[in-house]
Amino acid sequence: MTSQKSSISTFAFTFLNALKGNFILPLLNTIALIGIAPLSCFLFITRFKMGYYGYVEADLTGPGITNRENVITDLYKYVVFNDFEAVFANVAIHFLIIVVSILLAVLMFRFINSKKTVNVYYSLGITRGNQYFARYLSGLLMMTVSIAIPFLICLFINISVFGSSKELWSAILFYIGGYCSLSFFTFSLTAAVISGVGTIAEGIAFSGILMLSPTMLIFSIEQLMKKLTWGAPFGNYFYYYDTGTNSLLTKAGFLNPILFLFKDLAKTGALSRESKDLPFEWTAPQWSGVIIWLAAAVIMFGVGLSVYKRRKAEIAGFFGTNKWLNFISVFVFGFFAVSICVNAIPNLAIAIVAGVAIFTVIYALADFVFIRNFKEW
Repeated sequence: MTSQKSSISTFAFTFLNALKGNFILPLLNTIALIGIAPLSCFLFITRFKMGYYGYVEADLTGPGITNRENVITDLYKYVVFNDFEAVFANVAIHFLIIVVSILLAVLMFRFINSKKTVNVYYSLGITRGNQYFARYLSGLLMMTVSIAIPFLICLFINISVFGSSKELWSAILFYIGGYCSLSFFTFSLTAAVISGVGTIAEGIAFSGILMLSPTMLIFSIEQLMKKLTWGAPFGNYFYYYDTGTNSLLTKAGFLNPILFLFKDLAKTGALSRESKDLPFEWTAPQWSGVIIWLAAAVIMFGVGLSVYKRRKAEIAGFFGTNKWLNFISVFVFGFFAVSICVNAIPNLAIAIVAGVAIFTVIYALADFVFIRNFKEW
């Protein structure tokens, strides 16, 4: 019984210590998100009431409209991001959350990449599994809070102007759940990566490469399809008809940890109508992508936990110790370079030779950097 209490005590201590030692980055994330989401929402509503969007006012003058404040409530059910700012805001938030999640995971587990601290932490009275889980949970908690607060502020702003509605609550929950799934997967991936490499630099670099890998590979496949197959259906533009086909990146967005949210978030930023005589046309957010990537985060947590338990303390401070990550990085960049060459050079034979040559150069450089090993980083 005493042993169980001691285990709970050391787990709680590790959890709280991780919170106290790493809260600055999530706090900065919260401040940055407040500067994007609630501020954008507040400014749009304020400008609308002040007549900044005058062309809308002109279309609505007449019976039934008594003052300027009533116009926005006639046209909008809620506003998180207006149509003009939604794309830019979502890109900025995606970038911010991915970067912060990577850096936070690296900070949470940075001790295992230092010879001076790794043995100290491993000798504490807590199992490796509990140590990993406690730090992992503290990281997820901080990211959840840093994402939820800005969008809850958006919720209060909207309630004060439009009132409460199921559409508003659904949108806010979708933004929080969607961005949390993005953060959880990125954090889980980075925690797994940092557990399997010897240096902090590798942890950041490999995490970024793995997050970009689906985008680069899908783009590369599309480029090769255009060059090597007849009638490739993706990413074509027909000048005569002034129309085109969706890219493979768009079609396969659900397979991409960076892009799986974009399509659904674009429909969730605001609910509006052209006239108060028309009904609001609302479609409930699609949670399938969020659930899939939350499940992927859970799987990645399991991978990271397994890697962390089996990690050899001796690799701390050494560069190029993970052969699998070395190979994946070389392959992704090499394949990307080959696809660009094949698509850009008209002569197919020359394009293939050039692509193979570039791949060989990339492999040789990687072989020198990773396999020849610089020892200390």
